[in-house]
Amino acid sequence: EVWENKACVLREVGWLDSEDNLNMDQLEEDIATLPGALASGLSDTQELCMNRTSQVTLEGLFSSDEFGGEGEIEDEDRMEGKCKPQVNPEQLLDIEMHLQKLAFFRCVHENFMDGCGNYLLEVIGEMMSEQGV
Repeated sequence: EVWENKACVLREVGWLDSEDNLNMDQLEEDIATLPGALASGLSDTQELCMNRTSQVTLEGLFSSDEFGGEGEIEDEDRMEGKCKPQVNPEQLLDIEMHLQKLAFFRCVHENFMDGCGNYLLEVIGEMMSEQGV
């Protein structure tokens, strides 16, 4: 459900096609419409975010510090009697593909917010210099 809500918006802006494949041409075209200094600061977005998210897995997610993980999923023998999800390999692949897409767009968002912040600081700095402040 989380992916579907976000994917709906991303489809509307053309960053996903009808089969939820990334449309990097549209994303790059949209970035190019931003002010030059901002757009150039975001020019590495695709490469940066692909590198950051291409290896995202459920095991990696749940073993991260955010989840208090220990680096690996518990041994099956130790899981006996605990709530253990039954996921076949096909379902796992589907979940991880959606997870990678969510991680990719989170990365795009973070990169955009960092770029905008830096751009605004630069513009404000220039304005203050012009005013002699």
